[in-house]
Amino acid sequence: MNRYLLSGIIALVVIITDQITKSIIKAYIPLYKSIPVIDEFFNITHIKNTGGAFGILSGMNSLFFIIASSIALLIVILYLIRLPENNLWLITSLSLISGGAIGNMIDRVRSGEVIDFIDLFYDRFHWPAFNIADSSITIGVFILFINLLTFRKEK
Repeated sequence: MNRYLLSGIIALVVIITDQITKSIIKAYIPLYKSIPVIDEFFNITHIKNTGGAFGILSGMNSLFFIIASSIALLIVILYLIRLPENNLWLITSLSLISGGAIGNMIDRVRSGEVIDFIDLFYDRFHWPAFNIADSSITIGVFILFINLLTFRKEK
C-alpha cells in the first residue's frame, strides 16, 4: 500500500474516532461530571482543557496551540514525504501524531479549547485527563522514539 494512502487512513481514523468520542461526551455527560468505569482507577469525566496535551501550559492563548500544532504538523508531513516506502513503523508513528494534532486543532479552531474525558487515577495519584488525540500523539511519539533508537543501534 502506498505510504501516503496508509498515512491518510491512519490519521483519518484517529481524527474521526477523536471527534466522535468528544461529541458523545459533550452530548451526554454534563461538564465536570464523571462516570465510573473501573472503580478507583478509571472514570469518563467531561473536562474542557485550554492547555496542551494532558493540560500542559494550561491558560495559554488558543492561537499559540493552533500555530504550534500547524508547525509541528508541517514538520511531520515533510518528514513523512522523505521516508522510505517500507518503513511502516515510522509511517504509523507520524500518522498517529498528525491525526492527533489535527483532532485537537479542530477543537481549538471551533471553540478555543479541547474536550478531555479519559480520567485515570490510583489512590492519591491522578493523571491529567486526556482524549483520543492526546493518546494518539503519545503513542506516535513513543513508536517514533523506539524506532529512532533501534535505527541508531542498527547503524
